[in-house]
Amino acid sequence: MAGLLESVCNHVVLPPKLPGRRDGDIERLERDILSRLAVNSSDESDAVVFEAFEASPSSRDVLAAEDALRWDFPGRAAQIPLAVFSDKLLMEQLAVFMDQAGSEQLDRFMARARKAGVSIPETRDSANPALVSQMLMPMIEAIGSSVDVPRLRKRVRDDASICNADQPWRRLPFWLVLRVAVQRHLCLTFGNGKGRACYKFLLCALLARLLEDCAGNLAPELTILLRAKLCRRLAKLEMDAAKAPPEHKSAYRQLSDSTSCFFISAIKNATSAVELAWKTSKESLRLTLGNSAEYLGDLLRASSKTGKATWDKVLESDDDGATADQVQHYTDQCCKLAELEDDTEQNRAKTSAPSVGCVSVAKRIADFHRHLEFFDLWTQMDECAVSACPLLAEYHPAFRAELLDVLQIPTLKDMERLQRIQEYLRDRCVGSRFGEKTMLSSPDRDCFAARFMSGSAALGDLQRKVVAESERSKARAEASWRKACDKYDKLTNKIFSCVCACIKPRPKGLPMSRRCDWCKNRRSRNKLKVKIHEDFLPSDPSLSAAVVFELATPDYLAAYRDATWTIVRELAHPDRPPIPSPSPKIRLGEYQPLKLFTKTDSRSISIASSTKSFSQTHYNKVKMKAEKSAVVLPHGPDFRLYDQTSGLWVDDLQMPFTFNHLCGISVRKEYMFTNPQPSHDPEGPSSYEAIATQNRRPADVSAHEFLSHQRLLSGRSRRWLSLLAELTTSNVPPYTMPTSHQPLNLPLNMFSFTIL
Repeated sequence: MAGLLESVCNHVVLPPKLPGRRDGDIERLERDILSRLAVNSSDESDAVVFEAFEASPSSRDVLAAEDALRWDFPGRAAQIPLAVFSDKLLMEQLAVFMDQAGSEQLDRFMARARKAGVSIPETRDSANPALVSQMLMPMIEAIGSSVDVPRLRKRVRDDASICNADQPWRRLPFWLVLRVAVQRHLCLTFGNGKGRACYKFLLCALLARLLEDCAGNLAPELTILLRAKLCRRLAKLEMDAAKAPPEHKSAYRQLSDSTSCFFISAIKNATSAVELAWKTSKESLRLTLGNSAEYLGDLLRASSKTGKATWDKVLESDDDGATADQVQHYTDQCCKLAELEDDTEQNRAKTSAPSVGCVSVAKRIADFHRHLEFFDLWTQMDECAVSACPLLAEYHPAFRAELLDVLQIPTLKDMERLQRIQEYLRDRCVGSRFGEKTMLSSPDRDCFAARFMSGSAALGDLQRKVVAESERSKARAEASWRKACDKYDKLTNKIFSCVCACIKPRPKGLPMSRRCDWCKNRRSRNKLKVKIHEDFLPSDPSLSAAVVFELATPDYLAAYRDATWTIVRELAHPDRPPIPSPSPKIRLGEYQPLKLFTKTDSRSISIASSTKSFSQTHYNKVKMKAEKSAVVLPHGPDFRLYDQTSGLWVDDLQMPFTFNHLCGISVRKEYMFTNPQPSHDPEGPSSYEAIATQNRRPADVSAHEFLSHQRLLSGRSRRWLSLLAELTTSNVPPYTMPTSHQPLNLPLNMFSFTIL
């Protein structure tokens, strides 16, 4: 009982919080009501008038409306002579047409949605009433004529709410049809003024009766909301009565006298029920949290998480004394790095097969935290990968030689290693046939996956197997669709050949038939659904090649790509998207059609889709009778490269790569604030920018000192000369601790640049 009352209250009151799914017993009500067509007949006329209007707006119009929608009812009207309407054949054909229009789904008149580049029927939205308003009504006008009928303008409120459901909650069209029919009947019977007054009092009586039933059975907030709605309507009635013409005041007075006691009683009973509910629930407002003491204590004792070290934090903590444990830890780290460096040099020439060596070096990259060692290992890995797959040499390595100019190299040996690495990167960039396109680039005709698959017999065979399995699945779906169509037609013929026993006249006291063949066949027909087929691979050849490549990526290429992406993600890209991209709805390993062909591995980089496949949505089954195009659908997911470790899409990190944020020159905060530079631009401010920012100079810094710092930062090619010139002056005091960082690490930053 409470569930039915709440459902009725939702449709009548339209509260702020609505259910997330459609009510369960809608079809039975829709069967009893023709929401698109109302037939009015009058004894005073020899014509039958057909009035058509739309009873359910589209979800887009409902959600876009800032206030109530304003509609005129009826939208269109036509009449035919009574003698023509009495023709038995016309009545039968009209009845068949209305039954089919209310039960069969025609794709042309259904709401449409676009997914995976195709237009598909959207069963969640209201259908287009053009079948009645633009087809049936013109035919009736052709038989008879159009007619001008009194129109009623109403403010229509609706909403669309969905949460983990196939169909959204929408306000029942029957409620709108009922209100329009009652108001028009009263206005036509008593006149506009008195009819409108009767309609307003009738709605108040309905709300009062509903309030009586809800008091004590529904949540107090719904009862209060319903009571407030009734009180607002009663207040408006008093205002309308005061403004009504003298000939209508008696109608307002008579209706008010006969209903006021009923309204007052309903409001008082509801108020008492709400107050009683609040009194009995006061104890629930006290929460002891007896089982949460340990958890709250852990929160208080938990230490705050520390982020990655930045130059700002290093500069701020320079004055703090380092403990013996910190020094020992730092020494241990240096020793480990030295051992790893020696191991790298010793194992440089010990790699076996190129593919095996590529995987081995990729694993060692994760153990290093120095940029030079990263790239020393990366060049070894790249050499192995190019040797195993010459096609890789035709693509950009993702790193330019200039990227390493900012490294602060203290020894000649390391500078020579850096020079060797940069020469290798330059050669790789020059040998690239496809410009800036890398192994991590988005799929297109010239992407690495497409060209690799065209030269791989194994991947070609795999693609043919996937396509063949997709065609078999498509054939099964088409056979199932044809079988469902035949069954639908048979059930339709059975429905037309019998009469509903539930609406037949029967003697008084005789119970309703429990075995109605008409209702049984109609229910069976309404339950007919067909599972859709979704192509296993995209129709675009390059996208299809990218998916097949991910199904059977060679281990050495997967390791090479993961290692390259690790450097990009952890070191070479300091920024993250300001607005996070949507999380993936489905990953390659979770895509059911391709699970048979997917191998399990521990790759960091794979493909995922931010859009759902058709099988994950409410389109996975189609209600009959539907077109074949609604059953056979293209590939739904939009697969792109995705990092499962960090939760980043590869396309999100497309800004210029840099190490300047980690290895660049450390600058005092006031100088960084006055002239901030992009993290990927190590050139520093120009002379014009330095002069233009003098008005933002800190108060404790002189103008000469400020300009000297700016000159030291500007232009890598002239920093040696600038440093020598400033050392002969007193503009930058070397004994000042906050500023002494800059002259100390300027030479380190320039040595690696000038040796090349």
